[in-house]
Amino acid sequence: MQDVEAIPKVPEELIQQLQAAIEAFPKANGSFKTVALADASMRVNMHVIPFADDDAKARFKLVQQDQRAMLDSESDLAGIVERVAENTIKLATLRAISQDPRNPAVSVADIDWGWALIHKSIDSVSQGVARYMAGSNAEALRKLVYGHIRDAAGSGIPKSVLMRKAGVTKATPFELDSALQWLERSGQVANVGKPDNRGGRGRSGEKFVATELVRAAA
Repeated sequence: MQDVEAIPKVPEELIQQLQAAIEAFPKANGSFKTVALADASMRVNMHVIPFADDDAKARFKLVQQDQRAMLDSESDLAGIVERVAENTIKLATLRAISQDPRNPAVSVADIDWGWALIHKSIDSVSQGVARYMAGSNAEALRKLVYGHIRDAAGSGIPKSVLMRKAGVTKATPFELDSALQWLERSGQVANVGKPDNRGGRGRSGEKFVATELVRAAA
């Protein structure tokens, strides 16, 4: 399903730019030969993309150090984090080629660009794991409840509103209370409702806020 009209073909300008990059890229014998993909005689001509300077090489070493630090601190994501440096330099190399296909060289800017994309990807995966992956129904409910409370920002969310949130409506009162108690005791949320626990019109006066947001505001 698409909400916008599909583009029927690749833009001609992009095709021309890509062709120009292919023709400009360094060749082993100075020429470019187009062969069929099934041609057994086809050989790969390797071309090493160097670092632009010592600063770029040093910057990539910092990325490798960042990878080792993340492996030590985020063992649950080891399968993803262990490819941080590899994927960063791949993206940086592609950017270097697109910037100057005739004489590509990986610069500090290329590495910073690649690292920014990879870092954002890891951050997105990490947040997704923290919010949605669970080993039990109880843990899944706690994460769901906490997500709704955190989404309410520093103003917090009344329990009566929380009870009507997607997913929470499936929980029994006991299950919801257990999840809230667990989150309170673990220090992740705080009840900032009225001391007498009366919200008027028969509603509970309980109101919850994520403690990390309270600390950030302070």
